[in-house]
Amino acid sequence: MPRLRMGDRQEWAGGYKRRDGSAWTYYLRRRDPRLGRDPDGRAKRREVCTGAHSEEVARLHLAAFEKNPLAYEPARVVVGRGPLPFTEALCIEYLQYLDAPQAQGGKGDCPNHCNNSRYALKWWRAQLGEVNLRALTVDDIRKHGPVVDEHDARGVLRKAPKSRKLKIQVIKAFVSWLRRCAATASRRAKAPT
Repeated sequence: MPRLRMGDRQEWAGGYKRRDGSAWTYYLRRRDPRLGRDPDGRAKRREVCTGAHSEEVARLHLAAFEKNPLAYEPARVVVGRGPLPFTEALCIEYLQYLDAPQAQGGKGDCPNHCNNSRYALKWWRAQLGEVNLRALTVDDIRKHGPVVDEHDARGVLRKAPKSRKLKIQVIKAFVSWLRRCAATASRRAKAPT
């Protein structure tokens, strides 16, 4: 068997894979009429690097490409854990964690703080809906909690939320708790309620 060198190519079901020194990088090479037609009437061909280094992940990219080749972007293909929606069940679990004594693995917060957190989480759920918490960014949070009253191009007033600081502290603490307890939280989110 000849030794593999950088730049070597082999075919795979979705196109070809190219040796980049230490691993294979998978490329899609497909003709699809949804991409348009060449001057000679054949469907246009598109070649794109998936960035994948395993055939399993490359097949996910191929499925995404075949679903909609015009909108395919390698960075948008979700690999790994699925989305974690911002559900009421997760909020309840977090509030139970806040209320539980430290001896039982909770945080042991006072009832006033638990009520404030419940209020803030309810507000965030109304603002964000069932957003994917794994993809939630600081910019998403800032977009929904302006510092001062804002006027848009049409002159519509968007008021800064009351208790803005508390709401931001609560959502940050909630997401941090999710990262620490993600395995338990994601199992409970998938369970029927």
